[in-house]
Amino acid sequence: MKKHFFYTLCIALAGTVSASGQESDVINSRIKPNIQRVFKVYNNPTNDKTDQFEIQGIGGTTFTASNTSDGTAESYKHSLQIVVALTPANKTGNSNYQLIFYSPNDNMQQAATYNDGILNIYYPVAVYDDIKTKLEQAFAARKKVMVKVIQKTNGYREGTLIL
Repeated sequence: MKKHFFYTLCIALAGTVSASGQESDVINSRIKPNIQRVFKVYNNPTNDKTDQFEIQGIGGTTFTASNTSDGTAESYKHSLQIVVALTPANKTGNSNYQLIFYSPNDNMQQAATYNDGILNIYYPVAVYDDIKTKLEQAFAARKKVMVKVIQKTNGYREGTLIL
């Protein structure tokens, strides 16, 4: 009698574990497609596009430090932003090109944006010195410098500086 009770208990336990495991897989498959969005994207292109521009020099550089002094501990956190204007080889229309270097504390939604005639490529401030040095060397040696921006309909962005 004890053996039959033990075997029945084992089968019931195995069936319960198996059923609950399958249920969690079903729940997980329902949750994954529902990714919670943090912000709304308004500027995805209607078609995948790649733009490439030749750059002939560096324009002005702007250094900006900012914070919000509201009396909280967050008041002590400052953001640094360095904007380096780039001079295109063939100035067409009302286009401006710039590299924007941002603080480690800042969160950038996109790696590159191209809106209202302004092309922005975002890099962490940690690489500012390296990129500026490489740009100056390339321009001094009269090497071709290109900027390439890829924007896809699914939200993928890529900003590339080709030295």
